Amino acid sequence: MTMKANKILAALVVTGLAACGGGYSGGGGGGGGQSGTFSCDQQLGGFHSCNDYNWNGGNYSTSSWNAACSMGGGTSGSGCSHSSAIGGCEIKSTSGAVSITSITWYYSGSSATVKSACSSVKGTYVAP
Repeated sequence: MTMKANKILAALVVTGLAACGGGYSGGGGGGGGQSGTFSCDQQLGGFHSCNDYNWNGGNYSTSSWNAACSMGGGTSGSGCSHSSAIGGCEIKSTSGAVSITSITWYYSGSSATVKSACSSVKGTYVAP
């Protein structure tokens, strides 16, 4: 992989995780429940990634996640495939009483780049 491709992948890891960590809002209808899952599968800049979100501890709406996924050209679902992933980056947070875990899975690049970028945002690398 070229240095440019590594930099793009690292930027995607940081951008994807920053969006996950700051974008939790419980407002606005649809998809609420005491616990659940949501995923967004997308291609950005030639790189394939998929975000898995899991929550528990209270009612939580996924409508803002659906909108953000669609606006980013992604496909919403209930789970990401790990079969061809090189690794993921897990971030845990809370929104009120709701605990949220986000894992962004990557399918191209190197696991070393994902590990490094994940560490830089205080995430935990997850093997596929």
